[in-house]
Amino acid sequence: MTNWGPGHDPHYDFVGLQNYSEIVSGGYTSYFLSVFSWNVLFALLSVGIAFSIGLILAVVLNNPKLRGRAVYRTLLIIPWALPSTITIMAWRGLLGTSWSLFMRGGFQSVWGARGIILLVNIWTAFPFMMCACLGGLQSIPPSVYEAAAIDGASRLKKFWKITLPLLKSVIVPILIFTFAFHFNNFTVVWMLSEGGPPTGIANAPGGSDIMITYFYRLAFGEGHYYAVAAAFSVILFFILTAVTFANMKITGAMKEVER
Repeated sequence: MTNWGPGHDPHYDFVGLQNYSEIVSGGYTSYFLSVFSWNVLFALLSVGIAFSIGLILAVVLNNPKLRGRAVYRTLLIIPWALPSTITIMAWRGLLGTSWSLFMRGGFQSVWGARGIILLVNIWTAFPFMMCACLGGLQSIPPSVYEAAAIDGASRLKKFWKITLPLLKSVIVPILIFTFAFHFNNFTVVWMLSEGGPPTGIANAPGGSDIMITYFYRLAFGEGHYYAVAAAFSVILFFILTAVTFANMKITGAMKEVER
């Protein structure tokens, strides 16, 4: 609601909705659309790929005939069990070496940086999905599969007709929650690339910036555009609020409270 920033600190003026106007139809519109579109794609790919890997591993680990299931489960959960900062720093050190294949394009190119960030994010995310899916699979009564086997159902048909429908009530809320988390995942982006590579244009987002890292750069970078960054943050708040209400609507959380 103010113009607090360069040239207006500490003396600033009330400007109403001017900052939001700059975002919606002014000089920041193209920046906002660019960052927002990549942010949505980043969150969708992170959730989709991590869930797919986690579900496949959960199905494999849920097989009672598999030997050493406890060992495999322990090893696969390590990327999630370790503090994210340690994991990200380890990946940063690995990918930042001169011999790394990633660095031939790597953080110096837009899609190279985005690909590396996506890879590391999926690495830290898939164990959680695996545990969630494994818990859901173990809650399905074996008698359901036995009845399907008597009816002559194949493994693939059991998966599509029994496993996925019965997992839906467990997995859908988790997918929505993790989408909101990855949509706002400041740590992995900032620690790996700091939103780079830079475009060289003042106030423009970096090649791998998501919304929260771009707002951080606007507020605490060289420009100190606090007012615009605050307006962006309010927009981000409403986006995440909408996702939260969608999750509560699907899970019926509000109905349980009303009772």
